[in-house]
Amino acid sequence: MNLFSHPPSLTSSRRLFTVLLLAFLIHNAEEAYTICYFPTVNPLINIQILNCEQFLVAVSVISTVVIVLYMIAARSMVTPNRYLFISTGLAAALLLNAIVPHLLVALLTGQFTPGIFSTVLLIIPLSILMLSRNREHYKSRREQIRHAILFTIPAYLFFVLVTRLSMLYFWTFFDQQKNKIFIHF
Repeated sequence: MNLFSHPPSLTSSRRLFTVLLLAFLIHNAEEAYTICYFPTVNPLINIQILNCEQFLVAVSVISTVVIVLYMIAARSMVTPNRYLFISTGLAAALLLNAIVPHLLVALLTGQFTPGIFSTVLLIIPLSILMLSRNREHYKSRREQIRHAILFTIPAYLFFVLVTRLSMLYFWTFFDQQKNKIFIHF
């Protein structure tokens, strides 16, 4: 079974999934650029924001995992059910990520937030389109929602784990480097 042996709508869903992956990578690049060159402080929540190096490590790990998931989903021998689970779950996770931190903070503060342009122009519309395109391949809406939830919860836990480990690693690493430099003087 290859990519083009599925019904045309599933093939177009797979193409859209590729576009969504590219939009995600563009979004991460936009966030990295703005966080590294125009650092912002979040006035709403008392969460330590990652610095440039920490963010680059976290976004690189997350992007790599998403690319691997995309490759698993896109493999021609993979069953349509696995493809639907990954593509639906990733679209739901990206949509949630677009709305909760990016759009919500921008609306509540009236300020620019890193990644807001690609969130509004790419991630939100493409995620919604991906979810609606995949809808016709599910037996029920309930099954699609279940896939979205079963993917999104571990995805968010993974995101939190990667960002916190990135903060911990770089805080410890740079703290040790400062001490080494201090000792040499």
